[in-house]
Amino acid sequence: MTKSLNAEALAEAHALIASELASLDAALVSDDRLTNAEIQQIHKYQEHLLQRNLTLNLTRITEAEEIRIKQIEDCLSLQTWIDRLFKYHEKFSFLDLGTGAGLPGILLKILYPESKACLLDSLRKRIDFLSEVVELLELRGVDLRHARAEELGRDPAYRSGFDLVIARAVAPLNILLEYSLPFVKPAAYFIAMKTDPAEVELARHAAQSLGAKLLDVSNFELSDSSKRSLFVYQKIGACPKIYPRTAAQIKRRPL
Repeated sequence: MTKSLNAEALAEAHALIASELASLDAALVSDDRLTNAEIQQIHKYQEHLLQRNLTLNLTRITEAEEIRIKQIEDCLSLQTWIDRLFKYHEKFSFLDLGTGAGLPGILLKILYPESKACLLDSLRKRIDFLSEVVELLELRGVDLRHARAEELGRDPAYRSGFDLVIARAVAPLNILLEYSLPFVKPAAYFIAMKTDPAEVELARHAAQSLGAKLLDVSNFELSDSSKRSLFVYQKIGACPKIYPRTAAQIKRRPL
């Protein structure tokens, strides 16, 4: 679905975007986790996202404070774990499953430019938008995939192909594990970005069935006091070939 705006409304929208981006830049400058070059890249990305969002309905988050907290701060929560898992070795591969408008995948690629990234989404308009972003930011080593996870997870070119798989609130954790773990290399990692720490108990059987163990649950609050949890899993055994099942099977009989 696309939207259309008349010239006056479009001019007002662009002026508002410029104002929000100025506020966002001012806030990000004080974040010592980001370099000036990274802030400039984030600015370009967010500017393009907000402009394309005027017609493409890519995100509901359009105000500077919400962008800073619910998108950037939320995604930066991964940085500590990534640095710990890969010991500051940037040349790891990752899959952003259900990337949407590119979060956390684009942000991680900005932070770890030597990484090999795959951004997966089932909607063509999102992948087309991300293709524009990759070109705009001159990112290298980014594979954009328009596909469903349960289908791509059976493709030998992608199955067991990544050092890290990340998913951000795509589905309940037990279902998310089935979509995600087939992509993870042996002894590699999956991180689910969620809001309810209680989900870990509901996903215990799924993790065992799929050959994974829970390493950690990191519970924290964003600066607006909203709660977040990172579920960190390691793949310790082979994922049975019957997984992932079809979407209908997963929905009918979740693990």
